[in-house]
Amino acid sequence: MGRFFTAYQTRIPATGVVIEADGVKCEPSAAPYRAALVAHLPGNLNQGNHGIYVDVLDYNERLAVNPPLKIGWTWVGRKDDEPAPPQPLDKTSPADTASGNIALGKGQVASVWLQDGDVVISNMVSGLSTAISDADPATGNSIFHNSYYIVFAPQVGTVTEPTPQPPTPPIDCAECQRQLTELRTRLDAITKLVNSWIGD
Repeated sequence: MGRFFTAYQTRIPATGVVIEADGVKCEPSAAPYRAALVAHLPGNLNQGNHGIYVDVLDYNERLAVNPPLKIGWTWVGRKDDEPAPPQPLDKTSPADTASGNIALGKGQVASVWLQDGDVVISNMVSGLSTAISDADPATGNSIFHNSYYIVFAPQVGTVTEPTPQPPTPPIDCAECQRQLTELRTRLDAITKLVNSWIGD
């Protein structure tokens, strides 16, 4: 269990999102995963770093270990020749801060999401920037040295009851047999008529 998850797990909501970071936005969506917590790390946890740290919960609200997902990301003004490869969530040591992370460069205003292969499977968290001041820089935060912790969780869907269907009437086998006999009688009559034409 990562250090940041230990520090924040009691603040992760069962539904919706808690945002503890100024200027950050998180659009709602019906994707399989949702951003459940977005926190600007205090200096004592951040220790002068500049990154985005990500964990993912499983369907039992426990920390997913090495999930087969990646952190997708980009930033405002990114050019075509500037790579932003998706990052794995493969850090599993208790000494690790989180399952995955992205270094956030000076001046970048980033957005992150979860993806499975090339498919986006969560809503997007945007407005992540290191260019913010901190109330107590002595604890490790200062302009361009700020970090965020984001937890994604499975989206809780609304279970809808199936629409009741009218009962199917029982099959009347006697009626089926009567109709079959009638069809055979008609077919025999048509066959005799056709044969009589051929004979002529």
